[in-house]
Amino acid sequence: MCVKISRTPLLCIAGKNDIAVNVLDYARKNFPELEIVAVMNSNESFKNSWQRSAGLYCQDNGIKIVSLEDVYGIEELIFLSVEFDKIIIPAKFTSPNLYNIHFSLLPKYKGCNTSIIPILHGERKSGVTLHRIRRGIDTGEIIAQREVEISYDDNSLKLYCKLIKAGSELACEYLGRLIAHDFTEIPQSFINSEYFSRRDIDYGNLKLDINRTAEQIHNQIRAFAFRPYQLLTFRNCGLVGSRITHNVSHEKPGTILEETETHFLVSTIDYDIYIYKDVLSEIIAALRSHDDERAKSLCEFAPIINDADMNGFSPASIAKSENNSEMINFFDEIILDWAQKIQYNQLSALSSQLSALKSTLSLNSRKKFNKKIYAFSCKRYSRLFGRAYFIARCQECICAS
Repeated sequence: MCVKISRTPLLCIAGKNDIAVNVLDYARKNFPELEIVAVMNSNESFKNSWQRSAGLYCQDNGIKIVSLEDVYGIEELIFLSVEFDKIIIPAKFTSPNLYNIHFSLLPKYKGCNTSIIPILHGERKSGVTLHRIRRGIDTGEIIAQREVEISYDDNSLKLYCKLIKAGSELACEYLGRLIAHDFTEIPQSFINSEYFSRRDIDYGNLKLDINRTAEQIHNQIRAFAFRPYQLLTFRNCGLVGSRITHNVSHEKPGTILEETETHFLVSTIDYDIYIYKDVLSEIIAALRSHDDERAKSLCEFAPIINDADMNGFSPASIAKSENNSEMINFFDEIILDWAQKIQYNQLSALSSQLSALKSTLSLNSRKKFNKKIYAFSCKRYSRLFGRAYFIARCQECICAS
């Protein structure tokens, strides 16, 4: 249903990629009375790639493309920045109605690299913030936020896609309220306020820092696993993922304990870790040549089957396009098996922590503790593998003496 407004300001969307296309499309369809213009990023190609082009969308839908300078003097302006590549200076604008969608839960993680730094820091959640643009970088009053979960195996590409989705939804949800000036805003706190610049990461020299704990190495690998642009390297191999073992490391950090075509097993500061090599091109070549057994042998790191190459093809999409039922079924099985491995590792680690804590309690306290943790564990994990499985695991891991 179209939203009607009493005044007709100029709506300007500045930015790129899917989020800009999503917001432009929503505005065009829901605010037909508005004049809508767009400002492009400096690297706009006007071609769709792994994301849609905002410039191409504007050309195809009759949306006027203007420069930033063209909207400085417009008094009745609603300006919304979504992945825009220029710093907005409010003093240059006549209108105060300047807003931005930032990919973090401000005041944390101002600036750049917002799908990388939170993973490096081991965060379990991030999100997007709609805020007013003030002088400075991501410093304006907060209007609304939306959280996203960072799963244990999420890499920066997966987190970025989650942020694109959440940012698009938040911008569309609040667009009418921005136009009607119907919202509240709160100043940002200096507590937990952080800023990171482009210079904080040297993308020209991305190498794995092996002299770290297994968890830190795991976070490094997934933080830089953004296949359209980069992967971390180790021994001249691209790295796509990792899995921490329960074996305490006895060798010097960085010692290679085992190497195969698909992985390294490496010692760290605390626990040995499997580090998985980038064999995507080899898997795709095997599928193209109908060598299914070869393809299967390369899929030790199951999530790689959904990774796309530079042409947009993934092992899973190739199997489907060729109606290869054997490989489709195989991919389904290994993804489920991988999820079970990861969740089992997390449950076992949690159980070890809980057992250590339980040993410090009195007998009566232990009984109460067991009941509470047992109930929590069943609720959290039974969704994945069935209640009966996790009842058995919780009894074994948590209630064992």
